Amino acid sequence: MRYILIIFIILLSLSAFAQKASLKKDSLRTDSLQKALVKYTKLIEANPNNVNTYINRARVKIQLHNYIGSVEDNLKAIELKAQTDTAYTNIGVAYSGLQNYPEAIKNFDKAIQLNPKMFKAYCFRGIANNSSHNYLAAIADYDSAIAINPKFVDSYNYRGNIQRHLKKYDYAMHDYNKAIQLDSNNADAYFNRANIKYDLQEYKKAWYDYAKVIDLQPENSHAFNASGNCKFALKDYKGALVDYNTSIELDPTNYNVFYHRASCRFQLDLYVEAIEDYTKVIQLNPKNAHAYCGRAHSYARLNNFDLAIYDCDKAIELNPRYGEAFFRRGNFKQKVGDKTGACIDWVKAVGLNEPQATYNIAKYCK
Repeated sequence: MRYILIIFIILLSLSAFAQKASLKKDSLRTDSLQKALVKYTKLIEANPNNVNTYINRARVKIQLHNYIGSVEDNLKAIELKAQTDTAYTNIGVAYSGLQNYPEAIKNFDKAIQLNPKMFKAYCFRGIANNSSHNYLAAIADYDSAIAINPKFVDSYNYRGNIQRHLKKYDYAMHDYNKAIQLDSNNADAYFNRANIKYDLQEYKKAWYDYAKVIDLQPENSHAFNASGNCKFALKDYKGALVDYNTSIELDPTNYNVFYHRASCRFQLDLYVEAIEDYTKVIQLNPKNAHAYCGRAHSYARLNNFDLAIYDCDKAIELNPRYGEAFFRRGNFKQKVGDKTGACIDWVKAVGLNEPQATYNIAKYCK
């Protein structure tokens, strides 16, 4: 769904800041959209043949995730025989919101047939193709969008994202650099470029770009999380903890950040606090086997091996091929004197590509 949100941003000229705004601002924005919906509905009632009003109401409905209603308004605009390229593009966006990418692509095709210079339609079709895993077709669409409008920054960002996915890092970096060259305040480009640097384990360089995003968007919870990940990789655990705290303050629903903070607190020997965060992850995402395994490790550091074993049981129940969980459970069983159970778990761990269990087998399972 991330790409669908990006579509809304392009089509409706919304900034990335709006996408990542606080819950309070999101509420205010929704209220504003509802008022706009009422306004356009009244205008349509007064003049049911005004094409622009249908188009505008359709855009509002997209932002309110009323995709079917948006399609209906755009079809009415087409029926009135005006702005059909825009209407077909909007219909494509709505179908993308419904994750019906084949239908979305059909409508983007119609828009392009009517207006071959409509670079945004190429860009939107690229997003739909990318979401359908048609990566080469998506790249071709972004190429077309750039050929028509070489200053349209988002095309470089999206094409770079695909290149990154395909691990063509040089091409991706070129696209992000071009986006920044065109718009030195484009937070998405800095964020995307930082992701590449993080992938390449250039953590300090990645952190500089994430810091730039934070400077541009001080309420971007994702940027604080990513900055924390860089600091964690650089073993600056206290600095990482500060960033994770800020990220959670901005968005207390992202279980990934709680997981990262739990790992950070574990490194700082804050085991009780780490357990609290792992528990929060489990509350937000009950099928997260890694959270159970991490909490088990924290319990073990507090010498609570019974709870540690229980959490490993749960992790293995969720993921029967989780080698680390078998390895850790074997360690905890050995601590409580269950040598047979420990050896069984370690053997299983080795079979699941957890080679560190080999040492324990040699030492304890003779």
